Amino acid sequence: DFIRKFGNENQIIVAFIGEHLVEPRFLDTASALGNEIESLDGVDDGGVAGVPMLWAQSYSPDQIDLFKELLKRPSLQNLMVGEKGNAMGLFVRPQQGREADLARALKPILQNFRRTTEAWGVTTAMAGSPAINAALDSGSSRDAALFMPLVFVLSLLMLAAIFRNVTTVTVI
Repeated sequence: DFIRKFGNENQIIVAFIGEHLVEPRFLDTASALGNEIESLDGVDDGGVAGVPMLWAQSYSPDQIDLFKELLKRPSLQNLMVGEKGNAMGLFVRPQQGREADLARALKPILQNFRRTTEAWGVTTAMAGSPAINAALDSGSSRDAALFMPLVFVLSLLMLAAIFRNVTTVTVI
């Protein structure tokens, strides 16, 4: 049903949680992040949306009160911004087939963004199917690198125990 309505489920959500999100300093920084994400290979044209992008396209710091009133509208509450204004995000639409690559490319960009915004009390997270797939892929590669040599050594030890002499082989 979701795919029929929205086309696919491969969106990446960059979520922000904090007390002062609806302030020009954060909105400017988050919209700059959105622009950086939009310039990446693998993002659909116009593929980044969210409150920070709306701010950058239509408002200026002297209009912050008007912008805060806009965000109180029921059509935006709990959809694009949290009820108390302490949660919002960027919605990233990857190109078909580029989802996992884009999620991997976002990771270092978000780490740099966190360095700036953590001092402001903002937590940043990435969610969505492509983000989960990229995390699982990274985790499984790391685990394989750790456990493959161990499995190989244990297999050799078992073979050595089984084939330690000819009579053991003939009995089995």
